[in-house]
Amino acid sequence: MIIVEKAKHENGILLKGDFFDLDRLYFAIYKYTGFHGIDSECTFPGYYIACENLLGLCYEIRHAWQGDRNIELVYNGIHEYWFDDYQEPYQHITDDNQTLDLCDEEPEDYSGNFSDKSEYKFSRKEFPDLSFKNTYFSIHLTFPEAIFYSLILLELLKKKDVFLMARKLLIDKKDELAQLNKEYYYFHANEDIARLTLFTNQSLHAFYSFIGEERYTVFMNKFNKQKNFLLNCDLDHMNSVIADYAEKEYKYDDPDQLFDALTSLF
Repeated sequence: MIIVEKAKHENGILLKGDFFDLDRLYFAIYKYTGFHGIDSECTFPGYYIACENLLGLCYEIRHAWQGDRNIELVYNGIHEYWFDDYQEPYQHITDDNQTLDLCDEEPEDYSGNFSDKSEYKFSRKEFPDLSFKNTYFSIHLTFPEAIFYSLILLELLKKKDVFLMARKLLIDKKDELAQLNKEYYYFHANEDIARLTLFTNQSLHAFYSFIGEERYTVFMNKFNKQKNFLLNCDLDHMNSVIADYAEKEYKYDDPDQLFDALTSLF
């Protein structure tokens, strides 16, 4: 599952996930906007330029799972004491001064002595390549950039019925892709909508948590007052605000500076 959170000890937010998380988000954006094939057209008539701006996020995602951004190892919930080959057991002294050999880190749910190898759950010989950590790719985005993408998606997600109808019409085309289009419509289209919704909601939640309820409410009220936001907004101006904020290279975000920058989008 993708994770969007406030970056610690620096400005902006981090978009994180394993290869498949980011790969699916990448193609969800392409398919939702209609930029998924050589002869494809924008799903939403009149919104081509707004949809095209989302390709900037796709660019970052693509470079992330190519290894050109940040990489981190994330603990995946597997414990070493589940296997029969750990080398340095954890020494636990009980109330009666008896020593129990557990593992290199005492499990929270420990209820017995693992020194008896018959109590191990798995043999390492059967799972020689199983790791205790997963590789996650991490993308750093400035807050204005992340919120810009979120506002575009927030508007486009209100038109999800247009997207679903466009995908349904592809089923009727009698070509070599008809079966793939049918499978996508019935099994994957709503999954992509959920992925885009997750990215949008997590980005806005990270913004809300950092900037505070009062500023967030003012910002969202200004946004919600915009009629046909994507049709009437000045996208060049919005990109200029994002670029200006990034050029200042703030080491840390300041709530007041961030609020002023984002409210100037409208």
